Amino acid sequence: MFKIIKSKPFIIATIIVLIGASICYLTVYSKYAKTWRIAKQLQEQQKVAENDKEILTQLKKIILLPDNVTPTMAIITSAETLKKQQPIFFNDAKDGDHLIIYPDMAIIYDAGLNKIMKVGPVQTAAPVTSVSSSTQPIKN
Repeated sequence: MFKIIKSKPFIIATIIVLIGASICYLTVYSKYAKTWRIAKQLQEQQKVAENDKEILTQLKKIILLPDNVTPTMAIITSAETLKKQQPIFFNDAKDGDHLIIYPDMAIIYDAGLNKIMKVGPVQTAAPVTSVSSSTQPIKN
């Protein structure tokens, strides 16, 4: 039937061919996997952008928003943490609400209820307070 070749050069050549084929396969697969991950990320970004556009369209039916500014948008995933950081603004926020941030205002929007939960100014830095002393030292 089949004659098994046991010569040393044949075994070495077979091992080299198998290693080379494995390297080629892994190289092609890793490039394919990387391309697939990039395509998936782009698809997710496109889906998020479409969703953001939909949310803004709904929101513009309720409130007047600037057309010449693209807001930063996020979905609230940890409302309790935000409530601890800024309790006044995030008091009524819940996970799943949309946070829309313009240069001069922030909006919490519940798309399911089609309701604005909160609108407030954007604070980019802590307010500067000056301390002045109007008291004079007491002389004995």
